[in-house]
Amino acid sequence: MKKIIAALALALALTGCGRRELEDRSFPTVLVARTGDLGAREEERQAASSKYIDYGQVKAVLLGREAAEDPASLGEILAYLEEHPVFAGNMLVFVADEGVCGLAERDEKFGLLLEDLAKNQPGGPEERLALKDLLNYLHNGEPSIRVPLLCEKEGEARPGGKIELSQEAAEAVHVPVPRKAKTGQ
Repeated sequence: MKKIIAALALALALTGCGRRELEDRSFPTVLVARTGDLGAREEERQAASSKYIDYGQVKAVLLGREAAEDPASLGEILAYLEEHPVFAGNMLVFVADEGVCGLAERDEKFGLLLEDLAKNQPGGPEERLALKDLLNYLHNGEPSIRVPLLCEKEGEARPGGKIELSQEAAEAVHVPVPRKAKTGQ
């Protein structure tokens, strides 16, 4: 009898019931970043929601084009994502036009579509960009990186080529400024 009670207690402990039940949570699959103050945007979104927003299932990050091309905004966005471990390094990163950002904000499952879109594009894995690769680019001081661009066409997100970001357009917040090599005289 004691073994049965212990087994039941263990089973209840392992059910994963925490402070919030699953039905009290929302699981977005895409994160839209139009400005550098992503933390404030997420607080606003949480305040407007009747459910706890759990970002553990995010598959993709959409950088608004203006935010991607603005060094301060991009640095703040990437610092926020890097400092919050709930955002996995294998999340896909895209630059998106306003139309695609709007589509994504209306559909919590939009990240699944983007994940499928990235998997099924000709060119294979080299056509995708993960968050960890973008962070490595910034931390290693590489001169530029190409980020997939999404454009809205006929109410759907479509690949629109790539946009090239340079170090001048995307300095990392926590990275020392790379020094220029001295030339011999």
